[in-house]
Amino acid sequence: MSCTKETPINITEFKSEILAFPEVENPVDTPREWKCPNLHVESDYAFGGFTSGESNVTTFWEADSAYTSQVNWKMESPCLLESKLAVGPDIDLEPATTFENFHTYELFLNGADREENALQFVKRMYILGLTMDKGYRVNHKRIERLYYDVMGLRA
Repeated sequence: MSCTKETPINITEFKSEILAFPEVENPVDTPREWKCPNLHVESDYAFGGFTSGESNVTTFWEADSAYTSQVNWKMESPCLLESKLAVGPDIDLEPATTFENFHTYELFLNGADREENALQFVKRMYILGLTMDKGYRVNHKRIERLYYDVMGLRA
């Protein structure tokens, strides 16, 4: 985001990514714990934990009020993935400056097989490492092409 105005812009909050999913399960009432899609999400703004799940502070599963055909009668199904900060950043963007937020990386997992999912994750980290080790600015199209090459898939 660039500030093209002559006065500073105050950025109180932002959502860097919003993905909508159908429900994984269809409970009519609210369950104790919701199931989420088979997806690994992390950002380069992760900190404060020993695993990616503990240190992920930017991934939030929210209810989608626009998704009116869900089975849950209270419309509480967490089917909207939002990548954002819990608080802030509350910064002033000065004229002619740029704000760059964190990046979010998603990996759709094939199934419940732990070994297969781990291999997918390792391949993804290898691809991200290839792009960052060489001092490249992260080019998401390049990462996507590398991912398809390494996984042996067609784009």
